[in-house]
Amino acid sequence: MAACVLIGLATPHAHAQDAWLHGQWCDADSGEMMIVEADSFGFNENTVCKWLDKPQAGSRIEARISCVTHHPDGSKDDAWRPVLRIVNTGPRSLSLRFGKGNAVAYAKC
Repeated sequence: MAACVLIGLATPHAHAQDAWLHGQWCDADSGEMMIVEADSFGFNENTVCKWLDKPQAGSRIEARISCVTHHPDGSKDDAWRPVLRIVNTGPRSLSLRFGKGNAVAYAKC
């Protein structure tokens, strides 16, 4: 899954305090990329997510999201609604976790 998709968010506005999050992030282990912009984010080539909760500003973000995986044949999986947790772990690094899953380390690409 080396490709990246931009995904529209349902967040009303961005905060200067979360500008650290914007940009391209790479998972050091898998090589996958995530792109975060003021009004959209994307990761994995076929999973589309939107915010259900407005993410709070700051170095720790926790919000409910809704994700759907789309397949090349046009089918899609049922929506899943995990809690997304992102923590700024350094000037060019973050930790991302879906629900109770394992945290994944990303670094600025």
